[in-house]
Parts: sequence; structure tokens; C-alpha cells
Amino acid sequence: MLAREIARYGNVSYEPRILQKSKQTPQQEGLTRERRQINVIGSFGINRNYAQLLQNKKIVLIDDVFTTGATVNECSRVLKKHGAATVTVVTLAKVVLH
Repeated sequence: MLAREIARYGNVSYEPRILQKSKQTPQQEGLTRERRQINVIGSFGINRNYAQLLQNKKIVLIDDVFTTGATVNECSRVLKKHGAATVTVVTLAKVVLH
């Protein structure tokens, strides 16, 4: 809902189906920063039906809560690998880790 409203407000395209979860992973909650990064490697892919939309585009990736950045880093890597020119991450909230 957050991404849809930001897209509507910014008058930009909203494409929630470009990224897809390609493998099930354990829940990130309670994992260390290092385990979170390892946990998400290879867990996202590109929906082939939308792949052409990425070519040389500036992508804005919306994340509700940023904890360690493991998920958005992996999603950004996959988007760039499949043709996105840039990926900018916008986050609503950040968890402060001790």
C-alpha cells in the first residue's frame, strides 16, 4: 500500500510484481546482520512477464522497515543485474540496532 500511494502521489508507474520471492527463507527477525545477508542471497528473482520494464530504468524500491539493509541490498542487486540503470531505496522507518 505504501509503494502504491507513493507512486500515485509522484505520478510514476507502480509495478509490484517485478520482483518475486524465488526461494523460501527463514524469518529475518532475530538473526544477526551477517546471517540476514546470507539468508537472502538468491531469494529474489525477476518476474519474466515484467523484465522488459527494467531496461535502463531508474527504479525506486519502497521498504516499510529498514533493519540491516540485507533485503533491499539483495533486491537492488537483482534489479541491476536484470537491467535497471539505478535503484533508489525509500524507507518509512529504520530500526536502530545496539
